[in-house]
Amino acid sequence: MQTAEEWFRGKVGSMTETVAQHSDAMRSSKDEAGEYRRQLQARLLDIDACRGINESLEKQLNETQEKQSAEIDAMHETIAELESEQRGTKQEMVRYMKDYQDLLNVKMALDIEIAAYRKTPRKRRKTTRKTTERRQSDDKDDKAAPKIDDKPDAKKEKEAKSEAAEEKTTKGKK
Repeated sequence: MQTAEEWFRGKVGSMTETVAQHSDAMRSSKDEAGEYRRQLQARLLDIDACRGINESLEKQLNETQEKQSAEIDAMHETIAELESEQRGTKQEMVRYMKDYQDLLNVKMALDIEIAAYRKTPRKRRKTTRKTTERRQSDDKDDKAAPKIDDKPDAKKEKEAKSEAAEEKTTKGKK
């Protein structure tokens, strides 16, 4: 029995040592699990904070994009208005250039007539006056008659302008 008792005590002693070792391992495992839980909670808080920051940044991004989109639309409208204004100004400039060219042509014609008039002898001038007076009376008759062609060509227009200028010159000398 003594051997059984010794065997039993030996077994209890080894079991006690094993229990003590396992208790230490269990305690360290519980401590480790607790540490992991704390780390997990810290990480979850970090994740929640990051989600909040992310949502805030996305909101700012959307607001910025909307603002920039509105500004771009306003700039496109301004560009369209400026281009329209530029087209109008170009058309006006073309019209002014055409008017200027017409006036320049009349001036040139008048200069030529004045030079020709100065070169003609006096007798011929009297004949030219009579011819001019006849043209004026014909012009008055033409003006009274209905016009068939609303838009005279450039040659007729130049003749009319030069005759009007000649008429003014003749009236001024009388």
